[in-house]
Amino acid sequence: MAGITSELYKAMNKTSNTSRCWVAFTGQTEISFLKGLKKGFRHCFAIIHDGERWLSIDPLSNHMEVLVHNVPGDFDLPKWLADRGYKMVEARIDRSKRSIAPILPFTCVEAIKRFLGIHAWHILTPFQLYKHLEAAQMNPRSIPSSLSQTQERIYDYGSISFST
Repeated sequence: MAGITSELYKAMNKTSNTSRCWVAFTGQTEISFLKGLKKGFRHCFAIIHDGERWLSIDPLSNHMEVLVHNVPGDFDLPKWLADRGYKMVEARIDRSKRSIAPILPFTCVEAIKRFLGIHAWHILTPFQLYKHLEAAQMNPRSIPSSLSQTQERIYDYGSISFST
């Protein structure tokens, strides 16, 4: 880990065993060439609940948005998003791989794959990522659950700004 000591990294990444992660998929896009992707699967982002607060990681075309949302800890953000048309899939974070991830263009899919620890060069579109995560749910032993060991706590409070 360049730039951060192992001891500091471990201290920063102590989180509750109740931490959970979801990936949200949407068909919304303002980028014309993305309209060729499967309807409903043109963008993706991740949301994480650390047991106390909701965080989101949204890799946009012009910047990466990382927010801690100002909502009660028991707020059901995955349901709230699903009720607004987002397709939600619970995902596990895998930090067990020690090899570098395949070098691919930086897209929302690649950003979320890196966050989740998925090293699959053939997953390029949001729909392919969705199918991969769906298959992992059917076979939960295929991806180790290590979110509680790796999720960083971020204390930059924001607010929910998802639109439909």
